[in-house]
Amino acid sequence: MNFQHRLKERRKMHRKIMPSELNYDFSSVLAAVNAAEAGPSMSDIDAAPVLDEWWPAFDPHRTPFLIGRVNNHPVLGSKSIRTSRLLALNKHAGWARTFNRWYRLGAPASDLPIPMPGLNPINSVETLGALLADYIKRVRELEAAPRRNT
Repeated sequence: MNFQHRLKERRKMHRKIMPSELNYDFSSVLAAVNAAEAGPSMSDIDAAPVLDEWWPAFDPHRTPFLIGRVNNHPVLGSKSIRTSRLLALNKHAGWARTFNRWYRLGAPASDLPIPMPGLNPINSVETLGALLADYIKRVRELEAAPRRNT
């Protein structure tokens, strides 16, 4: 495989990493993905803010996130929010992992959200699972890709 082809493939993989995530170094991305795959500890859950009336959605870049009412967020306090990129969600165990933190899941939203431009509700467990798995796969591909020495 020549250099131009490798560069083109690497750029395609990087397109799946959203511009907002470029503010973080790749080790932060890996740490968040590793945490999501391992699942939360009891202390993670105890310290996590609670997200009520939540529902999953994705933006035009197919970035999944949660929308809901957060309580006791360490930065935002208690208010309606859109989370950072969603990495994992276990509705039965009552937790979600986003790029920035763990959330304890309270009651999901009982009504469908009001349609908004650029915001697409995720009504299918399969769709949500595919979006989450695709992102983690891309991160793992970037992790395994050969690196240039700088």
